[in-house]
Amino acid sequence: MNLRTFFIILGILSGLVGAAFSALAQSKNAGLGPLELRSQYPLTQPFLSMPPESAAPLPSGVVQYSYSLAVANTFVNTQGSTGQITQSTVDRGLTTDDFQDLQGNDVPGFGLYLDVESQRHTLQWKRGLGSSEISLEMPFVSYSGGFMDSNIEAVHELIGISNSSNSGAFRAYSARDRYAHYVIRDGSFLQANEEPVNLVSGEPVFGWKWGLTEGGDILPAISLKLAYKFAGTERSGNQALVRSGGADWGHMLLLAKRFDGWYVYLGDGLTRLGNPEGLEPMQQHRFMAMEYRFSDTYSFLFQQMSQSSIFPDTSANLYVPDTWGGGRQEQRNASLSVPSSVIMIGQKLVWGKLIWDAAIVQDYSNFGNEVDFVVYTKLGLQW
Repeated sequence: MNLRTFFIILGILSGLVGAAFSALAQSKNAGLGPLELRSQYPLTQPFLSMPPESAAPLPSGVVQYSYSLAVANTFVNTQGSTGQITQSTVDRGLTTDDFQDLQGNDVPGFGLYLDVESQRHTLQWKRGLGSSEISLEMPFVSYSGGFMDSNIEAVHELIGISNSSNSGAFRAYSARDRYAHYVIRDGSFLQANEEPVNLVSGEPVFGWKWGLTEGGDILPAISLKLAYKFAGTERSGNQALVRSGGADWGHMLLLAKRFDGWYVYLGDGLTRLGNPEGLEPMQQHRFMAMEYRFSDTYSFLFQQMSQSSIFPDTSANLYVPDTWGGGRQEQRNASLSVPSSVIMIGQKLVWGKLIWDAAIVQDYSNFGNEVDFVVYTKLGLQW
């Protein structure tokens, strides 16, 4: 589906549901809601992801248009502990031999060299429809060397993390602000690219959220969100890094509860990938968010989000402790398939019809299957 078709569908939906239902009162358990930021890891970008969101649908008849931008820095070098991939290795061009073990054997499971800064621009339309909400979104993704590397390495040094160690992702062995995207499995490349990707359109996502109950003094507000990502037909060249070419389905159960000036949000969901191409075909998503309301229009949020790994279990999952300094490489790479987790700190502001969200995100597990750092913002109009 191209951009023209996307906006045609958006216009048709707007016309079908316009002024069809009267507005409903907002639930007492409906705060400004969690930060609606999906996974930004490069290997998950082409697929459907269920981001955190409020359990309360938009009031019936209310429309929201928004633009969001997530700038994410990811660096993973599974060969860092042995020094097999360094700046000079990348300069001459990586081959499958660079991901072998020190004895020259292909390594079971996955190997990665990701030096990626991504920008995900998302246009989204929502409308309240009775006790439910429908949405349509379109992403545009860029990959490059970016600008964050030096700042992240400086912060590592400030807090005592060595950029030559696993804790610092072995960043010291590589050039700053350079793009490289290599993923290998069982000795063969799944992805290999060093050509920057500039604003490639992804695949549209349609969502429908049902408000099951508004809750009350004891029970939380509960809703169910369903989502469907359309399958793109064109995946030539770098488009394959942004579009999966498969139809993905997802659902998430959402809960929200107010405790005086605090709101707590919980979510548990699952996505099924239509064309995983050697990656994990099912993804589980969970989040917990705490929102403190300074006023009806401004709040501060602390949020945690986890999801199952995009890397399936392989023979590499025989994990043994303390293997970063030696041992078999498939054991060192076993952590790629464990669940990932990030923390978010941000704010939400409503000023008349204007909506503004802003947040920073940090990976604290450092398993190589999640982004290192994200800066996120969202601007929208709602009436």
